[in-house]
Amino acid sequence: MSDAAAKFATAFDGERLLASGPLIDVAMALKAATAAGAEGPLLAFDDATGAVIDSICAARAPRSPPVSPLRLARRQTSRAAAAGRSSASLRAK
Repeated sequence: MSDAAAKFATAFDGERLLASGPLIDVAMALKAATAAGAEGPLLAFDDATGAVIDSICAARAPRSPPVSPLRLARRQTSRAAAAGRSSASLRAK
């Protein structure tokens, strides 16, 4: 039995209990929570020591940076132009 299979952990999404049990199950729950856009912070703790398990928490994918209002307006204008509408018609909505 590998070391990871013998470890038990508990994970939280902020203050909410996310998963508890074998490390692999907890890791999969963290992965699913990340994909679902969990608010976080996502933390996993080793049940035997209480230590934070960094390797699971660090694997969290970075979120996309927010789109600036100017960039969003440019996207809308270019999409409107591609669809044959003017940017003035977008502002009227």
